[in-house]
Amino acid sequence: MSQLQYLVDDLQTGQRIDHDLMDLGLKHSDIHFVASDEKKLKDSNLHSANVFEETDILNSGVKGSILGALTAMCFFALLPGLQPQDWVSSFSNFALVMFAYIGLFAWIGCLIGMNKDNDKITRFKSLLAKGKVLILINTQNDKDDEIIQSLAKTHPEAQLVANRKVVNNPFIEV
Repeated sequence: MSQLQYLVDDLQTGQRIDHDLMDLGLKHSDIHFVASDEKKLKDSNLHSANVFEETDILNSGVKGSILGALTAMCFFALLPGLQPQDWVSSFSNFALVMFAYIGLFAWIGCLIGMNKDNDKITRFKSLLAKGKVLILINTQNDKDDEIIQSLAKTHPEAQLVANRKVVNNPFIEV
């Protein structure tokens, strides 16, 4: 899977592109729009980007779970020196503590990520504030060229700003 990102001037252009993409065989759920005015976006009957696409919730959750696993391992390394009275060294106790640390830190990471913009969208915030619209098109890798060529021919005003793989490394800024 890959994601094509296009920047257009307004929602009317977005609606025409949405219609043309549907004619190419894309599903409505594969095309998402990001605009600064959510009400106008909703009124235009375009599929708005969801919380996972607009915020950094997934990347922050992954970072949190990795930090939780590392913290649990540090706890396990310090455990023999601490000598807790009621601690029984068993696989189930280690698994429970590991699961608790990973779950807690992943949850905290997701909470932090909900308040942070997705790195893919952050660089367009100033343009979105001026009324531009970002189109996120999720597609199979073999359809990328067909979509790019079709939009270049039928909508030269649409600017291709990114063509990236959907699977992300949460530790690398885009």
